Amino acid sequence: MNSEFIKTRIAPCGLHCGKCFAFADGDIYHFSNQLKHSLGNFDIYAQRFVEMLNEPVFSKYPDFKEFLSHLSVASCQGCRKEKCKLFKTCNVRICSEENQVDFLFSM
Repeated sequence: MNSEFIKTRIAPCGLHCGKCFAFADGDIYHFSNQLKHSLGNFDIYAQRFVEMLNEPVFSKYPDFKEFLSHLSVASCQGCRKEKCKLFKTCNVRICSEENQVDFLFSM
């Protein structure tokens, strides 16, 4: 991996963009869309599993579906390309640009 690719995945604060639910090119976005597509119209089956198999956990499917839908609409391009969408008052990017450093976190 080259350093430019790493900088597209690691924010100046050290947050791994690729693991963030808001990142449009991350695993969470891709896998949630894949799962959403695979489940299709699972609502019908979830209801049947509750009624016919006495599996109450499936009654929570509408909440899971709503959460999955939220994960599948990520639109963030990363903190280096746009203002942070998660932390509205984050000044780390501005500080890193002003001080001309790539990262401002400590281990």
